[in-house]
Amino acid sequence: MEIELLVLPDCPHRQAAAERVRQALDDAGLSDTRFITHVISGQGQAERLGIAGSPTILIDGHDPFGQPGIPSLDQLRLAFRAALPSAQSTATRVIGWGGGALLALGMGATTTWAWITRENVREAYRAYGPSILLFTWMIGLLLGAGWAFFILKGSFREAWHITSPALRILLPLADFAGFAGFVVLCLWVRAGLHGQAFGVHAARGILAPILGEVAFVVIACAPILHYAVWPSLRHLSLLPALLSAVDAGDEERVNRLVSRRKHGKRIPSIADYQELELAYFKTVTQLQRLMLTDNPTALDAGLADARRTAGLLLDFKYWLFGMDRWMRDVHSGLAEALMARYFDVYSSEALDEVIEIRRQLRSKATPSRSGSLYNLFLLGVALMLRHDISGKSGDLVEALACAQKLAEPRMASRNWRAKSLLLLGNVHHGIFLSDPQDKSALESSIEEFRAGLHCAPRSVYPGFLEGLVGSLLARYEIGGRDADLEEAISLARDLVARTLLEGQATASNWTTLGLALVQRIEDYSASGSDWVEAKSCFRKAAGLLDSPAESRLFAAACLGYLSADSAEKLRKQRQGNELPSYAEKREWISAAEGLAQAVYLMPDVAWRGIAHHDQRRVLSEWPELAVDAAAVSLMAGQPEQAVELLEQGRTVMWSQILDLRTASLSKIEQSDPELYSRLNEVRRQLDATGLHSPLALSAVNAQSGTGEQMVSAERRTALSREWEELMRRTGLRQQTHFAELRHAAQDGPVVIVNLSEFRSDALVISEDSQIRVISLPETCYSDATENLDRWIQADERMTEAKLAFQQAADDAERNAAAGRIGISQISLSHTIRNMLEWLWRDIARFVIEQLFPIPQEQVGALPRLWWSPAGLATYLPLHAAGLHNQQEEALTVPDRCVPSYTPTLRSLIQARQPLETVPARPNLLMVTVPDPDLPQIEAEVERVAESMPHCWRLNGPDATPHAVTRLLPACTYLHASCHGDESGGLRLYGGEVLTPLELSRVPGLEGDFAYLAACDTAVPHREVLDEATHAAAVLYFRGFRHVVASLSPIQDETAPYVAGSVYAHLTRGGRFDPSHAAQALHEALRTLRRKNPHNPTCWMPYIHLGP
Repeated sequence: MEIELLVLPDCPHRQAAAERVRQALDDAGLSDTRFITHVISGQGQAERLGIAGSPTILIDGHDPFGQPGIPSLDQLRLAFRAALPSAQSTATRVIGWGGGALLALGMGATTTWAWITRENVREAYRAYGPSILLFTWMIGLLLGAGWAFFILKGSFREAWHITSPALRILLPLADFAGFAGFVVLCLWVRAGLHGQAFGVHAARGILAPILGEVAFVVIACAPILHYAVWPSLRHLSLLPALLSAVDAGDEERVNRLVSRRKHGKRIPSIADYQELELAYFKTVTQLQRLMLTDNPTALDAGLADARRTAGLLLDFKYWLFGMDRWMRDVHSGLAEALMARYFDVYSSEALDEVIEIRRQLRSKATPSRSGSLYNLFLLGVALMLRHDISGKSGDLVEALACAQKLAEPRMASRNWRAKSLLLLGNVHHGIFLSDPQDKSALESSIEEFRAGLHCAPRSVYPGFLEGLVGSLLARYEIGGRDADLEEAISLARDLVARTLLEGQATASNWTTLGLALVQRIEDYSASGSDWVEAKSCFRKAAGLLDSPAESRLFAAACLGYLSADSAEKLRKQRQGNELPSYAEKREWISAAEGLAQAVYLMPDVAWRGIAHHDQRRVLSEWPELAVDAAAVSLMAGQPEQAVELLEQGRTVMWSQILDLRTASLSKIEQSDPELYSRLNEVRRQLDATGLHSPLALSAVNAQSGTGEQMVSAERRTALSREWEELMRRTGLRQQTHFAELRHAAQDGPVVIVNLSEFRSDALVISEDSQIRVISLPETCYSDATENLDRWIQADERMTEAKLAFQQAADDAERNAAAGRIGISQISLSHTIRNMLEWLWRDIARFVIEQLFPIPQEQVGALPRLWWSPAGLATYLPLHAAGLHNQQEEALTVPDRCVPSYTPTLRSLIQARQPLETVPARPNLLMVTVPDPDLPQIEAEVERVAESMPHCWRLNGPDATPHAVTRLLPACTYLHASCHGDESGGLRLYGGEVLTPLELSRVPGLEGDFAYLAACDTAVPHREVLDEATHAAAVLYFRGFRHVVASLSPIQDETAPYVAGSVYAHLTRGGRFDPSHAAQALHEALRTLRRKNPHNPTCWMPYIHLGP
């Protein structure tokens, strides 16, 4: 049985109706019933179906309730139980009628035609007689109507009911004339030489006896003929022009031609077919236009149309001749559009779906056809691209099989041989990169690229040149043959010259030549012209606006690092206090320009329209680009640009969310209310998705689910593109300059610690003075790496000792493991103390002595300080740096100030803004997950409850990711006591992890205070240090102004005291005020430090983010 829920787009009860229908189906024992929700697109269609604005339930095409609105649950149950036998009976009748109709139609048509075409018509008439003729006509036409009923599944009945009485009389007259004319024509042609009189006489003799019977049958069939057959015949005349418009990608012409058709809109099943046909032509047109243009907006529309058409094809209930071809066309076009999407936003989901579609098309295709070969080639290309992303060896193996299949002699035309060689060369080069010991693969790639140059058509010739250059450079690196390098440079120049001549030079072409020249520069003495030419190549590549942003970023970075290396060599040649030369200054300025351009391209490469993991993948390729760009800008004497670059290049993903929240649209509210309204709506939809991880179902591959990660991704991409375009059009999309960023220091200085291989600095930002650049020791970067390695090793030994204790089989093993834990704890504390002393000596001391030279004796009088570390410094516990012993007081950061953290300056400025909506009664959401390793959770809950007696608590089995994300938007405060996870998230009941990504997708977050009593909730990810991909940063960027988190594992024994002390300090007069959260945490940790100065593991992990 099939249930349809039909609703208008603005219906307020859509979700409620759907849930009630599903519940009624389950109660009625019909849980396996197919349940479809349709959104009616237009008021005309709604009126035809009897929908006035509220949802209507149609069962087997009828409304059992007789009125709009949501039926009650009891009504639904009764209707569904009553509809089941009726639906089964209808299906039986349709199948029986249809089967008999097909047989009878064949018999009737054959008999009729044989009778009409006999040579002696008079004798045939006397032989058969009127009764036989009547039987033939009645069976043939009547059961032919039954066959039409079967094929159109109820269209006959629908047509009869919607046809007015007048039409039932008038239409048959015209249609009967057509039948009679057909019979007369057959007789006339067959009678031939017997003369006109004979034909007229024969026709009169045949039609006269059965005029009434035939008229009766035709009357019954007339609506079908009028609404289905004749419009389809008229449509045939439009096909040539329609196909021409499709080939040209002219969507306007397609729409104009289709609008000339007379649609059978009044019969739903016929309208479904015509809608499918229209969707097919529009989709093919859209995809054809994509091949002719490079328009991202057209790509969004083409993908949406292709998915819709693919869904209509899958859902269409009848098989029609040629529909399999439609499916192939749509799916093949969808695969090409998805490949364009991959190159547009580097979406790995799009690439996965391309591969799945291509595999399906390969399994259904004839191997020798050109379409199949083209599909095989594109499948191999997609597999190679995915291998470059994921490194999966299986993709290489399958791509190699595709290339070898293409190279088979029986398929190898000149064109396909060239493409197979191109694919084989790239696959073998990929095999070599995966296993550098496999030199035979590299040799094979060179041979295949060389062979391809002799047979390649113009369209793929640059691909062979670029591939051969890459393989020759790889062979030069492992073999050192100068001839390979010289040939690579010559071929790279040829590549650039050819593409320039054809007007198709890309950033990749110029970069290939630049890299070849850099190889010669680095390995042996090169002329000055090589330096100039290499930098010119990179500069041209970075300036090609039509090239992908990622290619331009790579070229700009190459330019920056090449110039920086040159300047560094000149700097090392200086002696003593010798001033920099003009050449060195020029190189530093060139390096600053190149790296700055690369940093400003980072938001375009990892823009808001792509999936979170794709953003991380792209950003992980440039983990220190921002810190290096800032260091080079400082070398060029541009400290303000250094701050702007660090702001632009850090937390790229979260800053895009912050852009949505902070974009000021009030400037256009009065001048353009419609645009203002649209921007607000797009912002709301984007903010609701956060950093998306698409889960919507694709119509292309509903069985395997491969495409289900693409639909919401495409929706977000289209919304993001619209947001960017609207912001650009209104002039609201502007870069944040230092003059605005300095307001982050309105309540105290902000110190950016930037550690780079070029130089290390602390940039002190004050609201009322210029940037103070404090140069740190040259060994700071390497010392930080060594100290962090020791810390990680000590922490791993502690983890191994605890694991051995848990797995001990007897008391002896348990005692030995306990001893290891004690030793590991002493070693860990010693390592951390040494690191804190180094931090004070090489970093914090220089900052504190300049900012706060006189120690303050009272905690309340201590000034505020915000640390904003970049790059490797994000791991460092700067807030706890110092010489922590009782003999040397005030030689620590917490003894001289109240430290806090902020990932960026803009986020601190935003956090100081008041809440947009102040709740009437603030709520605390307490999430607790008891565990044998966390015996103090209940004690912590009791301490917190002393200050916050009223809260919503999710404890044990109730503490699931779904429950937390459901309640969190309604709460002003959050307290979580559980294990942390290595992903930076919270490990809840049953081991389920509330990841930072899931937190980012929670809509409507606007809290005031979050306390995360879990381990490692503020630890950066090693691949993207500056992206702050942990729970603390997510809550901070999504609206929680104050967040207490941990930079390392916290001790369960002291956790209740710290939490209780913080909440008690923030509760004054029965009112909880988190505005002094930093001071409250500082006070609690000061007490712990005084009691345990030699055990920093109990007080060092805690940090505060916020104002």
